Amino acid sequence: MLKAIRDRLASRKRDQRGFTLVELLLVITIVGVLTGVGVTGYRNFQERAYKTAADAAWRDLQVAINLYEAENSATFPDSSVTDPTNSPDVDTALEAIAEMLNPVPDPLKHNYGATKPDTVPGQPDLAANVEEKTGFWVNGSGASRVSCVWVNGFASRFNPQGCVTPE
Repeated sequence: MLKAIRDRLASRKRDQRGFTLVELLLVITIVGVLTGVGVTGYRNFQERAYKTAADAAWRDLQVAINLYEAENSATFPDSSVTDPTNSPDVDTALEAIAEMLNPVPDPLKHNYGATKPDTVPGQPDLAANVEEKTGFWVNGSGASRVSCVWVNGFASRFNPQGCVTPE
């Protein structure tokens, strides 16, 4: 079989060697199908990575809350309220996280609760000039505490029902 192919190729003239249009179309089609499968797989992989990062950040947030409450004998500050004793730009929740976790994970560097004063009380401001929709929100204290984390718009699977997913 190989000998027949070699003989056929050798018998062609130099200018007749090359690929036929059907062969080229077949290769292009195969490459296109493989690319489509690869892109879909990559998007699914990326989504799973964001969800896993959100889960890890949620756990880090819980560790920071527990450490803060254990070391300071006080409840973790509600992230929906800025510190009234200082300027309105002071974010006590961010400061508490920075005090407990070094370095602070990226998803815990943006507090959705303290971004705009005109937001609905009890709801995070998810449209707060953050294109990636990455951040956290803590509301309440004790057993009624709601803590939520998002990474690139994907919520942690540990977020309770009270968390609104960014749109």
